[in-house]
Amino acid sequence: MMDQSVLVVHSNQVPTVRRFQVTALSISNRWLLFAVAAPGAKSDTSYADRSCYGIAGSSALWAKGSASALPAASHTSVDTFLWSEGDVVELTLNCEARTLRIKSRLVDHTIPDLPAGQTWVPMVNMYVANTSIEILP
Repeated sequence: MMDQSVLVVHSNQVPTVRRFQVTALSISNRWLLFAVAAPGAKSDTSYADRSCYGIAGSSALWAKGSASALPAASHTSVDTFLWSEGDVVELTLNCEARTLRIKSRLVDHTIPDLPAGQTWVPMVNMYVANTSIEILP
């Protein structure tokens, strides 16, 4: 298992842009949430943490612990789910611009106005058992 400390990004680190790529290996429920959150966010309820910013496979945009609809212009999904097995999801955290861009085969959305001075941990909330991912180099 990878040491989680390697994934912690402090907003005062240089360079201020960090990219993480994740592949969905198996999905038992396509709700997967790709996000960033504060290091203290509880893993089982990370989506509800006020420090969580990301996108769930159910086309939900999560920010400050609340969900809203992902703008239609940000995705090209014809069904209600954004992720499929084999998809590569790229998270680009720009601490200087205070943005998180999430990009995949069906999604390209930038979340603006992240809190300044925050320490971030990239995270994937898998919601149910029998789901697996791989963090790509």
